[in-house]
Amino acid sequence: MNANFFDTWNIYQKIVKNNYMYHQEIINCLKESVSAIQKLSILDLGCGDAYIIANAITPTQLNSYLGIDTSEPAIEYGKMNLYAHDGNIQFLSGDMSEEIQILTNLSDLIIAGYSLHHLQTMAKKTVISKIFNLLKDEGIFVFYDVTSKPDENEWEYKKRSCNIFKNKWTALTQTELDSLISHIMESDHPESQTSAKEMLNLAGFNHIKLAFEDQDKLFSLFVARKDSLKG
Repeated sequence: MNANFFDTWNIYQKIVKNNYMYHQEIINCLKESVSAIQKLSILDLGCGDAYIIANAITPTQLNSYLGIDTSEPAIEYGKMNLYAHDGNIQFLSGDMSEEIQILTNLSDLIIAGYSLHHLQTMAKKTVISKIFNLLKDEGIFVFYDVTSKPDENEWEYKKRSCNIFKNKWTALTQTELDSLISHIMESDHPESQTSAKEMLNLAGFNHIKLAFEDQDKLFSLFVARKDSLKG
């Protein structure tokens, strides 16, 4: 992983500000998914600066929150973003794919946002399986990430996405764009929507909704619900 890209965090904040990766649409989808739940216990994998959670739920809606990320600067921003929220708020600096394996507390909501694409396919399957086991009955998994077209391989997706970013992400400087592209080429391992759904099914999720995809077909958001074991 390109540590410099995440250690600065400034590039990502600029991407969020300009809604290049559709964070506002993600927030709207998340709001809709959890609006009826009064108190939430949340696990946020690859939490970054917790911007999504801070803007998707009310301060009183939070019961507990654990955010895991490798970026210390992002975590510091996350603490500020959730400062006004209620509940037990914790952050953990570490590799989510490793840290999740030792967790035991169940959550109402688990989020993996723009984070699983840093893992290879088998590692993604392992993490999603663990996510299923860490959800309460009727718990919700919100999974949004980069997704390739059905006929694209990894290289083709990277080439197509980087060309789109060069043309459309005009708020980034050339240096910032070069850093972003370097990170993508080094660290991104996209799956197709079909592959993502298959991983969710394999983990045990039966209720899976494609809640959002962008017009360029670069990003997708899935909402998966864990069936109740009762009845």
